[in-house]
Amino acid sequence: MNRDDREAFLSLPGRLYPWPVVHTATEAALVDGTHVLSKHCTVRPHVLRRRGESVGRCAVTTYSDDTTAYLGFFECADAACADDLFGWAHTTARAAGCTQVVGPVDASFWLRYRLKTDGFDRAPYTSEPWNLESYPALWYAAGYHKTMGYSSTLYRAPTPDEADDQLAKRLSAASEHGYRVEALDLKHWDDVLTGLHALVMELYAGMPVFRPVDLDDFRAIFAPVRLVADPDLVTLAWRGDDLVAFSVVLPDYTMTTNARLTPATLARLWWRRRHPHRVVALYMGSSDPGLGTAMGGRLFAQCHERHLSCVAALVGDGKPTAGYAPQFVESRSHYELLTTVV
Repeated sequence: MNRDDREAFLSLPGRLYPWPVVHTATEAALVDGTHVLSKHCTVRPHVLRRRGESVGRCAVTTYSDDTTAYLGFFECADAACADDLFGWAHTTARAAGCTQVVGPVDASFWLRYRLKTDGFDRAPYTSEPWNLESYPALWYAAGYHKTMGYSSTLYRAPTPDEADDQLAKRLSAASEHGYRVEALDLKHWDDVLTGLHALVMELYAGMPVFRPVDLDDFRAIFAPVRLVADPDLVTLAWRGDDLVAFSVVLPDYTMTTNARLTPATLARLWWRRRHPHRVVALYMGSSDPGLGTAMGGRLFAQCHERHLSCVAALVGDGKPTAGYAPQFVESRSHYELLTTVV
């Protein structure tokens, strides 16, 4: 990709959205082949132009041990543009020896994937996959079908006189059964990441598009989380010295975490971390299924105490966590992972 096409590829989202919906530095590293994940895959970026102006982009990612290609970084101006992008992507996938295409996937499970299908009438939350409202119809018209669904649930802030006794009891019961449920201590960040890596590799292995990474890559991927985390919102459960469950919750920075790091951006991030009005539950997992509601109990207690609303983000269809605390649910947004044969 030449310099002009690279610039067009990276700048197109900024022309389409009022928010920084992608992390441009990450995209640049993937296009340039310098990202920590670049050694595992080949990313083929493409820019579509009309009369010299960029009107669409996408990229096909392939792995040497996989006959599935992953289509992501998808942005376009209209349906005709989409047809050209999908045509290029499918031809590229076949030329690489692939038999199916899955998307939207921006290169990896560890980055951005899924297609947003509703809830476009509100601002995005931190880490939300965001796309134009027109895109689902474009993907379906290109022959894609849903293979996995997800939802994000917005829970209103509990009022001072509200409590969820069952969640509190589960948290108490976890302690009685020998589990230590506590907040993150940043002094032990490296040790926590070691335990978190082992758990995530085990618990997330069956998820669509998941690919394991080694501990060094995992540390690099999660390094930005340390900068924006409120340690008290991250819940860890231990049995002895072993990490057995985790709940990674961040203040909702909307899309500020994707913005270029200027002094003004850093000031906004610092302020929101100190004064959140909403939090986003990004990653949860437990080697003991009974600990899930205990972890939720600690999060609910924090939301109750600090009067915070909460987004339970990107929960796979059929997961029990999607049904927690129905009396506090305000709204849900939905997302899909799509597939087509080429």
